[in-house]
Amino acid sequence: MPAFPPSFALHIDNFNALANTLSDLEAGTPRQWYWLEIAATQANSPGNRASRILDKLGPAWTWPWLKRSALPGVGLYASTLDPAWAAVRDKAAGGALYVAVTPALLAGLGLLPASQSFAAWLILLLGLLVAPWRIPAIPAPTAPDLPGPEECTGLTGLLLASGSSPQHALGLVAGLRTDPDLAWPALLQALPALAPPPPSRWQLGRLCAAGWLAGTLPAALLISLLPAPWGLLAAALASCGLIARLDGRRAALVAAGCTLLLYALGALAHRF
Repeated sequence: MPAFPPSFALHIDNFNALANTLSDLEAGTPRQWYWLEIAATQANSPGNRASRILDKLGPAWTWPWLKRSALPGVGLYASTLDPAWAAVRDKAAGGALYVAVTPALLAGLGLLPASQSFAAWLILLLGLLVAPWRIPAIPAPTAPDLPGPEECTGLTGLLLASGSSPQHALGLVAGLRTDPDLAWPALLQALPALAPPPPSRWQLGRLCAAGWLAGTLPAALLISLLPAPWGLLAAALASCGLIARLDGRRAALVAAGCTLLLYALGALAHRF
């Protein structure tokens, strides 16, 4: 689910500020030193709008934009945040489908536009309530048996404490400074504690609720504000367009077919 327009990423030219912001957000973890090493390789410059947004929302909420930003080393978060945002995308697409087919069925049954609008808003609200509760429990990450980031001499010290030889540790840090995108997988293998934890259950629930809201709100507004039958048509088109953006044209065609089919079935049942 895109959270920012693609053009926004094109204005990011301050990787130093972003890396320092991530270092502050990851204070007390090995990732604090990871981002400090990367920040040291970037041109020093003051914070900008991008770093302020990241500081307020954190990497979990800004992951689609952060991933497009081409920040060196940001791929470290992909294994934990890509699955989370896949769930958000599924929630958005599912909400868009529900809010398209349900009013279409009610319209086919001959219910008034007010009933169709009520159904759309009910789907939106129920989804917001249910989304956080359907997230499975996530086990808390175990604390690594390593000295704290403030108790050792940076990333090299953490690597030495984890069992790496001095030559290997220095080589990994040098590789991180040279090309973070190529170096972080080997660094993660040598220092498993560097891996970011998955989003908490509460955080993932809020992300999924936001995805549901993004998938249902446009159609609910259109069907409420536009006169019949244009509101229903605009809502269905908006939902199918969002599904096409999220899951591709084939999924949008399936959603459109389901909407038409349920409308036809409702009209047939209403007639007989």
